[in-house]
Amino acid sequence: MTKPNDATENSDAKHCSTARQCWTHIGREQPDYKRNWDCQCARCGSSLDFELCDHCGGDGFYEEEDCEFCDTFYDQCPGCRGACSFPVCLSSHEYCEANPLEGRESIESGTPEWFTFDPPND
Repeated sequence: MTKPNDATENSDAKHCSTARQCWTHIGREQPDYKRNWDCQCARCGSSLDFELCDHCGGDGFYEEEDCEFCDTFYDQCPGCRGACSFPVCLSSHEYCEANPLEGRESIESGTPEWFTFDPPND
């Protein structure tokens, strides 16, 4: 998990007002749980939704039976990497691909950009 101070202050972000300080982080994981974060698609700026993983049913792991020892063990889901869900851009894939924010052309559709106006409280 990323530490809270890894988020950067960014007043140029689409959602950030010039009257308030804004911290952003682009990545799959929420930077910390000490502040109130929101997120959007880092590529096009549209809203995101998080859909349950089809592979594990939103559990983050799946059961496998070890035939040699006849024990059941749990393994991290390869579909969601244990996150239980995955982010999806709410704009159409065509719109997101055709309308990236400036400098965001290489970012994959549905990548979360987390942002908050709450100052860090270390």
